[in-house]
Amino acid sequence: RSHDTRNQMADGIDTPKTTSYVPPHRRGKSGADREHAPAPVAGKPAPFPPAIPELAPELTEAAHMARQQLEVAAEAGDPDAQADLASALYREESIALAAEWAHRATDAGHARGAVLLGRLYLHGLGVAKNCDEAARLFQCSADQGDAGGQAYLGWACQSGQGVPRDPAKALELYLQAVEQGSSMAAVNLGTMYASGTPATPADSNECARWTTIAADQGNALAAYNLAKLFEDGDRVPKDGPEAVRRFVQGAVPGPTLVRMPRDPRRWRGHPMCQTKLGDVCRDGRYGIGRDFCAALQWFRLAADQGYARAQNGLGRMYENGEGVPPNHHEAVRLYRLAADQGDRYGKANLERLTSAL
Repeated sequence: RSHDTRNQMADGIDTPKTTSYVPPHRRGKSGADREHAPAPVAGKPAPFPPAIPELAPELTEAAHMARQQLEVAAEAGDPDAQADLASALYREESIALAAEWAHRATDAGHARGAVLLGRLYLHGLGVAKNCDEAARLFQCSADQGDAGGQAYLGWACQSGQGVPRDPAKALELYLQAVEQGSSMAAVNLGTMYASGTPATPADSNECARWTTIAADQGNALAAYNLAKLFEDGDRVPKDGPEAVRRFVQGAVPGPTLVRMPRDPRRWRGHPMCQTKLGDVCRDGRYGIGRDFCAALQWFRLAADQGYARAQNGLGRMYENGEGVPPNHHEAVRLYRLAADQGDRYGKANLERLTSAL
């Protein structure tokens, strides 16, 4: 589908210093890499993922001190610190601890803490899944004028999760959140105008406008949605190069500093954007020269996030020896990972390849 009603809300981030990046096609290659590198194909150079940034020592030390101060303030009962600590723990995937601190912040009446706790209840992370409780918490936050609470309560009204489906209420809440800069609200407004609702008749111009606003604010899901519009010529003129630019925008959101000394860097992009770029680089589409090295890197980034389509695409490259030596055992492993998630292409490829081995 061109549009997806799944939502994401970016936390505030700090951006560390980055080092210059030299793409693999400009580096010295091993014998195996040279042997399996594809012949050059006419076209623009393929986009490569940037290098994971190096964090300067002084930033690592500063992050360690900031984290210690945050924990001390949270223990002392500061609701802002409790909410910030809960968000940091959530980003670090320490879900149980994130839920504990989100509860403390929420009990103190903190709006952002309530939003995070609502998200945990919504997905059953660290707490038993309870959509009704999630909607109640989003309402508590929205009542305080918090953009996150407004956006998530709008999503609940749009999807009918925890509250009766109410497109008019969703529209009202999204517009309130957008005024405060919520990209999540903007991308969801785009989905409402894409499909049409009693409150928002289908309108291609409004769909593209809101999706563009969200993408330009750095929302990766919006970038994917907008790229698909340009790729398919759906509601906007078909434009392959612009689709590639928007896929890159969503695939490379930038590094986030999580204030954790043992893991001071995290680098993630949207796996659907990364997978599309893998397809573009592998096949040489939209004026981009075919580049198996770039395709491998994009597929790996998405596959490492557990995205089934990327696992299937990476498996195909190992099976066919595209940019790597042929490795049917690795291909089977990747196809099985995709198949275990219900991916039909992964299932078909797994059955075909295992029967041939």
